[in-house]
Amino acid sequence: MGAVYVGLNVVLALILKLAGLSVFDALCHAFATMATGGFSTYNASVGHFAEHPDLYNSAVIEYSIVLFMILAGTNFTLLYLFLIRQPDK
Repeated sequence: MGAVYVGLNVVLALILKLAGLSVFDALCHAFATMATGGFSTYNASVGHFAEHPDLYNSAVIEYSIVLFMILAGTNFTLLYLFLIRQPDK
C-alpha cells in the first residue's frame, strides 16, 4: 500500500507545481496534506496563495488539497482495489 501513498503524493505535487507553486512548496504541501491533513509552510496556510493571485491559481490549489485530504483519509487498500478495478473484494 506504500505505492498508493507515494503515487498520491506524486500526483498532488505535480498538480500543485502546475498551479504555480515552487518545487519545494509543492513537495512540502503534498507531504503535509497526505500525512497531517493540510499543514502549511506559511502562517496563512493555503490562504497565502489567495493573497497572490498573479502568481498562483489558488482555487486549483485549495480544491486539490481538499480532494487529497479526503483521499488520504480513505483506506489505502480500498483505493488500491479501486485502481485495479476489483472493489468487490
